[in-house]
Amino acid sequence: MLLPDNDAVVRALTTLPPAGPRLFVTRGRLAALREDIGGPRARLWSRSLAIADALAERDPPAYRNDDPGSAGQQVWQQPVGDAIAHLAFVYLVTRDRRHLGAASLWASASCAYPTWGLGQYDGAGVSAGRQLFGLAVLYDWARDALDDATRSLVRHTLCRRASALYDAMQHESVPWYRAYLSHRLLVAACAMAAAGVAAFDEGEEATRWVRIAFHKFRSCLDALSHDGAGHEGLGHWEVSLEHLLKLAHIAEGLGAVDVHDQPWLRSAARYASYMALPRASWTRENCIVDIGDATRAHRSGPGPALRRLASLYGDGDAQWLAEELERAGVDAPNAEWLNVLWHDPAVTARGAEAAPTTAHFEDRGRVVGRSGREDSASMVVFRCGPPAGHRAHELFDHDPCGGHAHPDANHLSIFANGQWLLSDDGYGGKET
Repeated sequence: MLLPDNDAVVRALTTLPPAGPRLFVTRGRLAALREDIGGPRARLWSRSLAIADALAERDPPAYRNDDPGSAGQQVWQQPVGDAIAHLAFVYLVTRDRRHLGAASLWASASCAYPTWGLGQYDGAGVSAGRQLFGLAVLYDWARDALDDATRSLVRHTLCRRASALYDAMQHESVPWYRAYLSHRLLVAACAMAAAGVAAFDEGEEATRWVRIAFHKFRSCLDALSHDGAGHEGLGHWEVSLEHLLKLAHIAEGLGAVDVHDQPWLRSAARYASYMALPRASWTRENCIVDIGDATRAHRSGPGPALRRLASLYGDGDAQWLAEELERAGVDAPNAEWLNVLWHDPAVTARGAEAAPTTAHFEDRGRVVGRSGREDSASMVVFRCGPPAGHRAHELFDHDPCGGHAHPDANHLSIFANGQWLLSDDGYGGKET
């Protein structure tokens, strides 16, 4: 695996054309995408277009200072960043001014919010990262199409918020600044990479954003084990996976990374498959095993990430799982535009009928066993290992988890006859 060298990334940026798109697509790739949405990507495009049309009919949420249930993170803002990115992508493909107008409206609302998170999370949490990412891709994909006032507002907010996040990523007062296995750090690094690429010709400061983003990315890649598993609950694991793949895609566009031999990513779809409940029991709120800080519902996709893994590794099982989650309506479509971008129609979906009924994820000390491969099977999950896994335990003298691991060695979950017989204690306390 070729890890991104910061100087190489910066040199590559200087060779990019002055006008976008720079992030995720080139002009040539965009032309191919426009053809594909009428062919092999038509179904996925139809779903993305419907989401964009619905967003264009809605107003973004008005700012509110109260934040019940999310400990100051203002989680209600996260879908705002997702909406900006989605509308910007649909505009990029269609050049429909209605979608550009909606993207501008949602971006302007985000820029006007006085805080992106409360207290220590203002400008340094997941809500900040997802909104910064949305502004970055909008600025990259539609800079010249935005009216002067919106362009100036987006540029000013992007620079101000990226500078604040840059400071946070270096400061030990931010709990995740060295949490290399935490989704929070990956969301921040992804946002900084996108902001730096989008605004690279706006000033020297953007170079620092790119450098720190890929420094953190390299550290995260180094910290990953080989088994594809995660210490966080599957929902947070999905967020980490999505942002690792987005970071890799940004770096790949700069000729700075090749993740084809990254063992954790190669094993990630297998982990997602084994942590899914038997197919006949899937509901939107109960479809996955909830080890660590987690609910039993998907939090981020994971359809787009699974499709990207299918494309990278020719993994038909990943392709099948993405399609089944979508067909059952249990996925979390917060980044649906990535399905269009990352789907590889050349990879044939294949079911998991021939897969072993037992899997051992060695680094995390986790074993999953099923009574069979049928949709109504029973399953048992047992874990016994360090909260962050054996590799992290050897590498770090600090907690690289960001607070979402549970020290519950010898924990046992049993699901049978369509119900939980022994269950995890869920999202909350970290007692043994």
